[in-house]
Amino acid sequence: MSTSVPTRPLRRSNKTFTTVQKQGIQIQLTVSTVLGGIAMAFYYPNAVRSGNFGTLILAAILLACMGILAALQTMDIRRRTSLFLSAVFLVDILLLGVTGISAYTLVLLFMGLYYCAHYLGVRAMGAMLAAWIGCAVVYGLLAQEGNILPTPILPTRMLDQIVAVSLMVHVAGGILVTHLMLVREYEQTTVKAIEVGQSLESEQRKTEKRLEERTLYFQRRLLQARAAAEISGSITSILDPQILLQTVVELMIDRFKLYYIGVFVLDDEKKTAVLRAGSGEAGAAMIAARHNLAVGGSSMIGWSTLNRQARIALDVGADAIRFNNPYLPHTRSELALPILAKGEVLGAMSIQSTQPNAFDEDDITILQGIADSLGAALENARLYQQAEAALEEVRSITRDYINDTWAETTREYGKLEYQYENPSVVPGELGGVHEFPIVLRDQVIGVISLENDRAQLSAEELAFAEAVTQQTAVALENARLLEETQRHAREEQKLNELSEQFSQSRTIDEILQSAVAGLGELPSVAEVTIQLVPPGAEMLPVSGNGKANHG
Repeated sequence: MSTSVPTRPLRRSNKTFTTVQKQGIQIQLTVSTVLGGIAMAFYYPNAVRSGNFGTLILAAILLACMGILAALQTMDIRRRTSLFLSAVFLVDILLLGVTGISAYTLVLLFMGLYYCAHYLGVRAMGAMLAAWIGCAVVYGLLAQEGNILPTPILPTRMLDQIVAVSLMVHVAGGILVTHLMLVREYEQTTVKAIEVGQSLESEQRKTEKRLEERTLYFQRRLLQARAAAEISGSITSILDPQILLQTVVELMIDRFKLYYIGVFVLDDEKKTAVLRAGSGEAGAAMIAARHNLAVGGSSMIGWSTLNRQARIALDVGADAIRFNNPYLPHTRSELALPILAKGEVLGAMSIQSTQPNAFDEDDITILQGIADSLGAALENARLYQQAEAALEEVRSITRDYINDTWAETTREYGKLEYQYENPSVVPGELGGVHEFPIVLRDQVIGVISLENDRAQLSAEELAFAEAVTQQTAVALENARLLEETQRHAREEQKLNELSEQFSQSRTIDEILQSAVAGLGELPSVAEVTIQLVPPGAEMLPVSGNGKANHG
């Protein structure tokens, strides 16, 4: 299977390889210069004694070239290598003409071939080898035919020549094969390294993407949880059911950025879910049209109220249990949540989105918490209304009782009005009249009027007047209650006395006289008459003498 190497990683690898080449050629030039200098120091005395100045000059030229190239570190790698190998080749060719094929010429040849293959490529190495062999052949022909060169380049025997050439080709081929193997191994290693790097980069990108997705997911859930907590906390103090439902709808639309939210409440018979609050123009239109859904009918709200469970439709077109609402044509996902309180279904909440697959199990958990808080708030509002109704009934009874009792008191006492005039205040100096109603349990039973020489009372005077008014109301009620208690006590005492008289009476006449006398002691009774009428007889006319008439 072929391996595809992307351009960008390969360029990065080539750049790294070039850097390694620069470092390698610098090390080789430096080491070659140092070792060449050491060898030159040892070779110089022998060359002088033997008169081999040609070899000495060539060695000095090569050494100087390597030193110069070692110093030129900013030069291009190929140019620098080409100059270095050109110097090596030139010295080797000149040395070949002086010494023939020897250890020196072969060492220089092999060194040049290796460097050429490594730094300039296989073609450059082949060109150097061909040029060297060509020069060697020319030198051999000149040495054999014209005796121009002092030393034979090749052995004189044909077999030795073939062996020598074959040996050089073999050695050069070995170097080439070794280099190709190294290059191939390097390329394979580079490809594997690039593949590993790509795999690591791909895994890193996937990991970063997954991490980003999880971070966004948890951020979304955190915002949803905060919004749910805020909504649940905001609705606990609302005691009006309609305001409560509309507030929940508006808060959820604002916090969760949804398409539509509607809240259904069951009717008294628990058979129909009636829309009581909805978002936007669609919600207002459906409320005006008295939109309702049957419990257990072909709708998600009906299913949710019947089964007391949440139902989710990730694609409304594929969900069989869903009411197709013409007011909401852009709905793609819907979630129906039951509204429960103390195990009883109060209604359901419809949550809709324009995006498919917009809800999951975590959304159900968070939004169901809001629905549960709404159910508890609705139950609190219901209990509050019941308590308010009971309190209003008590207040009504109390108002009637106070009105009746004080009406009876005023009838008994007549007009109750008292006035005080301060002799130290001149009547003409009066500046204003201030009235303070005497209020007893939210009912006005009188009024206190103050006239003074100023248009307004001071804060201390106003507080004192209000305190006196309150204390007056309490004292009047206490006095009335005391009189009523005493009256009841007298009546109870009188009943006890009549009972005792009845028990001591022996005749009907005595009993009737005792009853007339007892009733005649009532303060508001002017006359008492008792008649005994047989069944079916007509009433006798009252005598008006205050005595018992009997026939």
